[in-house]
Amino acid sequence: MKWRCNRKIKSFTESVVLVYFEELSKVVKPSTLWSQYSMLRGTLNIKHNVNLSEFHKLRALLKRKSEKYTPKKSKTLTSENIHQFLLNAPDEKYLLIKVKYLVMCCYNISCFKRLFRSVLLLELAAPVVETNYAN
Repeated sequence: MKWRCNRKIKSFTESVVLVYFEELSKVVKPSTLWSQYSMLRGTLNIKHNVNLSEFHKLRALLKRKSEKYTPKKSKTLTSENIHQFLLNAPDEKYLLIKVKYLVMCCYNISCFKRLFRSVLLLELAAPVVETNYAN
């Protein structure tokens, strides 16, 4: 652990780990603190036989840091958004993205069935245009 070596600390006491997480909390979000805790708990348990689960003050610190934190909700596309994109986005600009999506859908059979139904409905709804190439 680079942080420990830089400070010439040789042990993994609760107070040492508390200071580490207190410093880390100034630069990362609470969700990252919990991820670090989880990784460090496994590593210290295996390599140094230190059980972070017994560090009750550490868990209290992590809970306290998480109290007022609200994670950002990721924006997701609905199937309707995707359908509209496939139909309306200009092929000149987005054809590669459309093809990538359709190929990905082919690997997911339920999505493939929906796509097939959509294409079938489009073909049924679209007017038939006859062309005479013999002219």
